[in-house]
Amino acid sequence: SFQNADTLAGMIRALNLGKPLVYGASGGSREALLTAIRHPDVVAGVFCQWLSGGGIGIATLPMAYNHDPALYASFGGMAAVADMPAFQELIVKNPRNRDLLMAWEPEAFIRRMRDWADWFFCAPGMPISCVRKGELEGIKVPAVILRSGKSDFHHTRETSEAVAAMIPGADSDVLEKANV
Repeated sequence: SFQNADTLAGMIRALNLGKPLVYGASGGSREALLTAIRHPDVVAGVFCQWLSGGGIGIATLPMAYNHDPALYASFGGMAAVADMPAFQELIVKNPRNRDLLMAWEPEAFIRRMRDWADWFFCAPGMPISCVRKGELEGIKVPAVILRSGKSDFHHTRETSEAVAAMIPGADSDVLEKANV
């Protein structure tokens, strides 16, 4: 997440985009917020929807992104990881990706998957992962946080409302104001 936010900020700078509005949905919302936290100089505002949160929503993230690659590396080494469908797609798009994967020692790769998985779990008192106390409150750009639906287990309404409440001046009822 930090790397994604840093990469996005670097791209904004490299492309001379000025200070754009950064939009994100689901995990992308977390990346948009992290970009505003880590690189406020490149962000004019953030627009977020479907923030991952709540026990079920958060618990599924490391299972979706980190579990299988770590398991494959543990039992079959990096060749097994490279043969996974998700990684095969990346290798087909750019064959150099296989070399990059194969350069990892399986133990180091597993450690990285564990470290990344740990970041998905929220810090005490925080409604979303990858942020710490005081970071959301420090966002100074305009923020729109769309409320999630009441029945969304992965992007709970409580999460979107809690995030909006922590960001000074954030708007979370923009759709209601627009009668949408």
